[in-house]
Amino acid sequence: MQKSEKKFLLTDNIKSLINDLESEVTEYHIFFTKIKLCKEIKYQKKDKKYSKTVRRGVGYAQRKKLFTIDKKEFRSAKKKRIAKELSIKKYKITLDGCRLSFSVYTGDLNGLYILTIPKQCYDKSNSILQNEAIKDLIDREITNDPRYENRHLALLGDPLKHPYNIYAVFKDIENSRIKSIRKVLFKEMKTAESVRIMLYYLLKEIEKSIKALTKDPDDEKELKSYRKNLKLSKFILSEYMNIFEERLYHKIFLHLNNLLKLTKTQKDLQLIHKKFKQINEKLNSDYLKMLLENLSQKITDENVKISKYFRTREYAIIHRQYELFIKENNRSYLSYDAQISIGYSSTMKFKSIFEKLKNMCNKYDSCNDDKSYEKMEKSFFRFEQFIYSFEEVIEINSLKKIHKHSKKLYKMLKKCHKLSKTFLIIKMLEDQKDQISEDEREILKRVKSDFSKKKKRLDEKIAKELQEFASLKKGESS
Repeated sequence: MQKSEKKFLLTDNIKSLINDLESEVTEYHIFFTKIKLCKEIKYQKKDKKYSKTVRRGVGYAQRKKLFTIDKKEFRSAKKKRIAKELSIKKYKITLDGCRLSFSVYTGDLNGLYILTIPKQCYDKSNSILQNEAIKDLIDREITNDPRYENRHLALLGDPLKHPYNIYAVFKDIENSRIKSIRKVLFKEMKTAESVRIMLYYLLKEIEKSIKALTKDPDDEKELKSYRKNLKLSKFILSEYMNIFEERLYHKIFLHLNNLLKLTKTQKDLQLIHKKFKQINEKLNSDYLKMLLENLSQKITDENVKISKYFRTREYAIIHRQYELFIKENNRSYLSYDAQISIGYSSTMKFKSIFEKLKNMCNKYDSCNDDKSYEKMEKSFFRFEQFIYSFEEVIEINSLKKIHKHSKKLYKMLKKCHKLSKTFLIIKMLEDQKDQISEDEREILKRVKSDFSKKKKRLDEKIAKELQEFASLKKGESS
């Protein structure tokens, strides 16, 4: 579809031209309350006139409706605005019989200047651009660059003010020159590139853990870090799946899932071994010593299996595909989800995840069952990791307060999960009447009673904290 006007980016020398020209000036103030692919709601103040424009559809199917509104409605809508407000001074001049406009942006976009040639003057474009008055001011044509549309300027800011090379960032990650990946992201960066940078950073962290686990498979801290980064990678991929090529996306997602399954048994065995060891410090049971030896052997067997897989050709191929999948994904301009700023998309996703968590908390009926706890623990883990990954760009005033509550709840739920595991182990040992002496059963009984009291106190704290979290107000954009 042919554009209704041609646009050209100008150098800042335009300021001297505007001062020399006798031209009429019109001031515009524009903001949006909705910016979606198929729907957009824009409010505009032109001098002292106010209007609202609703656009539906895209391309040839696009429909626009213009409404005249009053100052009160304009101010009321402004409280619900998303992204930045645009302040523009438009200078109208006539060249070669054509009415042209120079848009001079102020505020956050100060220093951005755009020349607009209307459709009826397309046949004179060449002569206009060669006119002595403006030919040295033209930087380049931006007619088909979506970053310079007003809605994207509101979301992304001035593209020239935030220059970066994504492949240079990848190189910095490879050479461990980036200590905190969150500091690399900024609100105006495109979502596609922010997500790719985050995933690539996590990939390199996963690779470091694999090297460490190959040398020392019993390193619990490294295994924990490895699984944490895998889970976070899976979560980010699932939240931003629309920016990736579908066929390869599913293959990569399955690969990450398989890596988690591969280490799940090892993680569970290490946890059980640790709990057995703690209990045996009080019991000093021969039976438990035998169980611990068996568990150690099983952990060793799992370590060998995992180490072998990391050396297979199958793993090397799929892992390389994952790296290329992140580095060479060039769909940045193919979808709306990929183009919008990470500040906007992460804020919208934060609100969505936050509301789902609140609904989960409201449905909680204080039954304290392990399945409910496990589901909530996973949800709060993902929420906490999402905030941790994108907190520099999420535009929510109450972010710190919400994060404080979610972090506290996650720690409580995790502790509860560990207590439940210990409780099951104690119950299992109690059932081994032939293996455990009377004195040992008495000790187990006291240990079980202590854990039962701890669990009860924790259940009460969790129920109270869930109520508080559910009552938190929806975070407003900053």
